[in-house]
Amino acid sequence: MAADHIEKKPLFHFFPGTYAFSLGTWGCNFHCKGCQNWEISCVDIPRGSQQLLPESEIELTKKYSCQGIAWTYNEPTIWFEYTLDSARLAKENNLYTVYVTNGYATPEALDTIGPWLDAWRVDVKGFADGFYRQLAKIPRWQGILDVTRRAKEKWDMHVEVVTNIIPTMNDDEEQLRDIATWIRDNLGELTPWHVTRFHPLH
Repeated sequence: MAADHIEKKPLFHFFPGTYAFSLGTWGCNFHCKGCQNWEISCVDIPRGSQQLLPESEIELTKKYSCQGIAWTYNEPTIWFEYTLDSARLAKENNLYTVYVTNGYATPEALDTIGPWLDAWRVDVKGFADGFYRQLAKIPRWQGILDVTRRAKEKWDMHVEVVTNIIPTMNDDEEQLRDIATWIRDNLGELTPWHVTRFHPLH
């Protein structure tokens, strides 16, 4: 848990200058080589860990003068039920809500939480079948694009995209052009796209 600048997510065009009470747990539905959060994404839940009730999450958000909540650090869809309960409470308390996600979710899951989410900060890690199979060990990645477009079109979420450039894997001009074209054509030409540097840690 931390009170983070919203720009750290990174979200640069969503309530700029505010703080988001940021939470994460353990585990991920991807198994990426070079994961930058491997200490929490690639381990089992430690013994002695304690659960934070959604009601307590709201109290802490207010205690630390945060204007919203971000489920981040690891993939929020793997603790979906908790984030859903928390998002409902957050909206009842006039707090904004953010998913920092790899986007690997079903349309049904998105539609369940969609009414209570304000921002969808999604990783589009690459734009090729072979890349996603090699990096994340998933066979079908196009659903990430479909769900992200749905977040924008059906639920009117603020969407920002991150692509972490991994040398020799997704740094070719064709993949990057394809990502940029998809963002422009499906999310709008004003959609922020953060192209970040790779720091291999795992």
